[in-house]
Amino acid sequence: MGLNVSVQGQIEHLKGVISRGQTGSSPWLAVVAELCDAFGAAGAAVYAPPYHGRPVIPFLMHNLDFSAIAHRLAAYTNRAPFLHAAMERGLVPGVFTDREVIPFEQLQQQDYYKEILVPLRWADALQMAPRAPSATEAGLVFAFYRFGDDAPFDADSQRLAQILLPHLSECARDHFRAPLQEAASPALRALDGFSTPCLVVSASGKCVHANPAAQALLKEDKGLSLRNGVVTAADAKANKQLHDATQHAASAPDSEPAEILLSANGAPPLLAIIAPLPSGDAAVRFEDHACAAIYLVRVEGETQYAAQARRAQLLFSLTAAETGILSLFLAGRSLSDISAERKTAIFTVRTQLKSIMHKTHSRHQLDLLRFRRLAP
Repeated sequence: MGLNVSVQGQIEHLKGVISRGQTGSSPWLAVVAELCDAFGAAGAAVYAPPYHGRPVIPFLMHNLDFSAIAHRLAAYTNRAPFLHAAMERGLVPGVFTDREVIPFEQLQQQDYYKEILVPLRWADALQMAPRAPSATEAGLVFAFYRFGDDAPFDADSQRLAQILLPHLSECARDHFRAPLQEAASPALRALDGFSTPCLVVSASGKCVHANPAAQALLKEDKGLSLRNGVVTAADAKANKQLHDATQHAASAPDSEPAEILLSANGAPPLLAIIAPLPSGDAAVRFEDHACAAIYLVRVEGETQYAAQARRAQLLFSLTAAETGILSLFLAGRSLSDISAERKTAIFTVRTQLKSIMHKTHSRHQLDLLRFRRLAP
């Protein structure tokens, strides 16, 4: 079925509006406002969707005020249900309403709906995604909203959006680009094989890379989490120590590693080890700034000295046997006690202790006691 003359004229007019945004002869906010009117929407936004743990990045807002719920947005930016469900169902790029992505009855059970959409008096949303998120590209969404008692967007609005989408995609390609996440370098991919949680962070605390073990730990949100992409400790004092140590390690590649004990109410503490990374390695740089590594050790199930020995193992590549010996040595055991407890010849214990001293750049056995220290 062909389009009637008036509808075809409206489409050509809107294509011209979008093209003027591309050439810069018309502000993009004006383009969004005119598209908003064409769809009969109460407001609109252009934003980058959640991507690899990165929060939503708003670019343009027309007739929208999210200030009343600004404190809630950060908690939901990485799990807004609409876009993720659409991606899973192959609906991006394309045009879809929220209710087509997630049944309205199911949506009503979402905290996102109860704590964000209800306070906004949300009725419906028409979302267009000119570029699908991929491994290296964040994508873009044009969202048009109706509020209060407004009727949901009808089939004509969706059809109009479908017709305009290819043109919008072409014209928006070089505008509103979200920060791209490059494919992980070999140096960062190597960290993914670690069973120990490890983060690579910039001097400002921005997370550049988190290996799978660290991602799982961060999701627990116990003692340490990501807030708008920044590594944040639950305790305010520990958070300041963490950021100061990270900034120092990133700016001073020859500095000594620092360790901070992170705790959360009702959760076992974490031992954060902040170590510098080679400043000349482009693979561990962020926005042309050097980064630092944060290794995380669960203190749960370990004695204090075992946790400290584990820290030394991470920093100086100790073997499992050397780590066990160091743990007993830090606990004040003599070499003969260590030999008896490990059922190992005392000569072997001495040899392994010498290896530990060599790896940790210790001149004397007493130098190893520095691993007892923990930041308060």
